[in-house]
Amino acid sequence: MKKKQTKRVVSAWLATALAAGALFPLTAVDAAGATQTNSFVALRTGLNVNAPDAPPPYPKGEHKLLPGEPAEPAAGTWGYDGKTGTFKHPTATPNNEGPQPFEGSLPYLDQNQYLKNMKIEGFYPYVAGWGHSWQATFDLNGRRYLYDYETTMYNVYDITDPRKKAASTGMRPWAATASGWLTSATRTT
Repeated sequence: MKKKQTKRVVSAWLATALAAGALFPLTAVDAAGATQTNSFVALRTGLNVNAPDAPPPYPKGEHKLLPGEPAEPAAGTWGYDGKTGTFKHPTATPNNEGPQPFEGSLPYLDQNQYLKNMKIEGFYPYVAGWGHSWQATFDLNGRRYLYDYETTMYNVYDITDPRKKAASTGMRPWAATASGWLTSATRTT
C-alpha cells in the first residue's frame, strides 16, 4: 500500500513540476533585445520538432584547384530565391567535401517525407546493408530482382510484386580460395 501511495505522490509532483515549467520558464525571454535579420528561420514542426541540427560546413582551408577545375561560385549567384521559391543550381563547382549550407537552407535535417504523383506500395527496412552499397535491378524468367552488393557480401531479392515482402535468396559472403581468386561461397541462413 505504501508503494502505491509513494508512486501517486511522485507522479502528482512530477506532473505539477512539468505544468509549472511550461507556464513559468526558468530562462528569461527577451524579445525586445533580439535583432531583426533577413535570414530565413524555419520553424520545427511535425516530425522536425526533435530533428537533429544540420551539420556545419567544413572549415575552409587552402584548396588548390586542379587543372580545368572550376572556381568556387560567387555568393548570390546560386541558392534559394525567397521571392520566387525556386532554387538555382550553381553552373559549376569545384570538388567540395561536406555540407554546403546557403541562405534559405534548413538549419536541421528534415525528417518529413514528400510524395508527388507517387504511392508507397511497401516499405521494408534493412533490405540494403548498412554503409555504402550498390543496388541494381534485373529481370529474369518473368521475375524482377534487386541485387545489393556491399563490401564482402551480396543479397538478391525477388521484388516482382512490391506489395509482398521481398524474398531474399540469402546473404552470400565472398571468400578467398586457395588459388587467391574470390568466389561466392554459399551460406545457408
